[in-house]
Amino acid sequence: QLLKRYLADKSKTKKSFRSLKFKDLDNSFRLDFEKYCQNEMYKISNTYKNLKFLKMICNVAESFDIEVHKKVKDWRFELEKATKNDPKSIYLTFEELDKIEQSEMPHDYLDNARDWLIIACYTGQRVSDYLRFNPSMITEDSDGQKYLEFTQQKTNARMLIPLLKKVQEILEKRNGDFPRKISDVKFNLYIKEVCKIAGIDEIVYNGKTTTIEREDKSKITRKIFGEFPKYELVTSHIGRKSFASNFYEVIPTANLLNFTGHTTERQLLNYINKTEVEKAKSTAKIFNSLGF
Repeated sequence: QLLKRYLADKSKTKKSFRSLKFKDLDNSFRLDFEKYCQNEMYKISNTYKNLKFLKMICNVAESFDIEVHKKVKDWRFELEKATKNDPKSIYLTFEELDKIEQSEMPHDYLDNARDWLIIACYTGQRVSDYLRFNPSMITEDSDGQKYLEFTQQKTNARMLIPLLKKVQEILEKRNGDFPRKISDVKFNLYIKEVCKIAGIDEIVYNGKTTTIEREDKSKITRKIFGEFPKYELVTSHIGRKSFASNFYEVIPTANLLNFTGHTTERQLLNYINKTEVEKAKSTAKIFNSLGF
């Protein structure tokens, strides 16, 4: 789809342009494509990801005896250089979660959204899973420990995770039931308001999805980076990121993987968004607790 838009733009700006073949993918194409992506406000990491994918397609094409420009093999992508300055996704700390939990909500729909947010941050699941939690998913073992048993929609993995106290408190508050069902779209809107009321307003540098109107009046949606109050950056995915970031180094990684459903530690680490100072402090606490 991105290449289609690029080709459409080329047809407008260069009347003699007709088509793009594999043999045309030289370094001049790459520079022009990168310039187009820059004008369209794509991050360089996103542009590199697409070019890397295109290089892979060229390898497949060549295996079918399609003529491919020889320069494609020499394409290199300094992904670390392109992404090292990208801000990490934010998460809610235990202290911020306490503030959210203790704040008085002026409307019932915000109280309902707040409870779903707390559940998200103490179950570590995707929004496609936690917003459909219901009491029938709760099981109990012979020791009285309660669990949530469900199948993840994205991976089809069968999950059995302990029902943590914070989630049980919400169920007790609601007479054994989960909060009312809510759409992902409304949830994303409401939790920003919830976090604003709770004073989660630290100014942080990060990206916020914004609709931009261009000079020709057409509109594009891009992640714009800048300094924003933290509550404006909260989305439905923050629960999973908060769980992984808060409990990493607190419980064994193997147990954390069982909770989140990630298959590798590398996948899990994509969700760990602690700064170097935060990591150092949490490591120090662990050693202090061991008496060192």
